Amino acid sequence: MFFLIHRMRTLPFLPQNFQEISDHLNSGLPIILPTETSYGFSGNIFSKTAIQTILRIKNRENKKNKAFLVLVDSFATLQNFSEISHLSEQNKEYIKAHSDAFSTTPPTTFILPKNTQHHPALTEYFPQFTNIGIRIPQYPPLIGFLKSHTHPLFSTSANLPGHAPLHKSEEIKMYFKHIPQLLFVDAGDLEKNPPSSIIEFNENGEKIIIR
Repeated sequence: MFFLIHRMRTLPFLPQNFQEISDHLNSGLPIILPTETSYGFSGNIFSKTAIQTILRIKNRENKKNKAFLVLVDSFATLQNFSEISHLSEQNKEYIKAHSDAFSTTPPTTFILPKNTQHHPALTEYFPQFTNIGIRIPQYPPLIGFLKSHTHPLFSTSANLPGHAPLHKSEEIKMYFKHIPQLLFVDAGDLEKNPPSSIIEFNENGEKIIIR
């Protein structure tokens, strides 16, 4: 299905709208989606059109040192799209502990090798990197949507270049209403939570806290 959209449109973030949101994403188009940290730009990870659109909005087309993180619905999906077989059981359990939408642990993005054996197309997802940042969101409504959707989503904060991430629905509508083929998935005003922690594992299996 292809949408002819002359400006951003809005849908409430409700289960009865999940199919329409998925149709939009599967047309290769980007969305603005609520997460546990802020509103974020998202799209299917294999949609080059969606990725390029968001790079343009964020004025990052020429910045090769940053990639968008990947949102997945479960630890099983994380294992399917990233490679963790080299990690110790202790580190696998650490990642699993951050895989529950209702967890009280801080939201954490893990930097892990792409699982190109299962998904060869991942080589084209920010091809300058062999790793991806991947996270199971601690936001039950978003987990519900991810479970209903076919592909993991890329995510990056919804903000203007050089400005802080946005949490208020009306601010999203004000700043991005003119952007065509963009869908705003509206969950109202979000709590102002800090961004996720970012953790990588070195060759000795030690955790490196990047943020």
